[in-house]
Amino acid sequence: MARREAGEQRWLLVGAMPGVVWSEINDFAASRGLDVLSRNDSRGVLETDQGRISVSPGLHQGESEVRCEQGGVPVEGCLNALERRFEQRSNLASATASGLAAQGQMGQQSHPPRLEQRDGEWQLALPYSLERAWAELSAQLQADFSLEGRRQLVEQDAGSHSFLVDYIPFSERSRGVWASLASMNFGEESKRVRLELSRQGTNQTLVRARATGDEALLADDERELLERIGGLLR
Repeated sequence: MARREAGEQRWLLVGAMPGVVWSEINDFAASRGLDVLSRNDSRGVLETDQGRISVSPGLHQGESEVRCEQGGVPVEGCLNALERRFEQRSNLASATASGLAAQGQMGQQSHPPRLEQRDGEWQLALPYSLERAWAELSAQLQADFSLEGRRQLVEQDAGSHSFLVDYIPFSERSRGVWASLASMNFGEESKRVRLELSRQGTNQTLVRARATGDEALLADDERELLERIGGLLR
């Protein structure tokens, strides 16, 4: 269970399949006595007299995103109540048969992050909206890029959807002993790299990696870093 946010948007990240979570949402609405105006099992959307509760596949296999909104604005009280409910349910895998059946209707994302090269530049294509990609990558970089001197998240800017990281590139890590002797430099030097996210349509985001100094990243270094970023989002 975790919180995610991007700008004014906030939602819950639940470690269970969408169908299982959908069953819990329906039980939650019934236990709270909410007046259900409409229910869409295939889309995972419950319209109530107090707002909309929705379930969608998370960015990782076996995860779901839960939103509570009224007029497009997050409802904090609803999110808090659902968060407490999911925290109390330590084993969502033992959900009801109806919840398991619904998994077939609300499947996980079938398209993983894709690395591609355009005009000599490597980029990572993510099948997620810019806001979802930003929020999840922010959480993953804070957890994984935390080794000072090797890979470290330096700063992040939600306004420009960019991250600044220090990273020892592949070419530096794979430098042979003879190259080290020739240069008399036996240490590995990190580069400061800016990861830039940009919107490509409704549900696609591109990630590009660019060195902040005068010297551009080598193509192999660019590819290897983006491969690592893609691995964090699988």
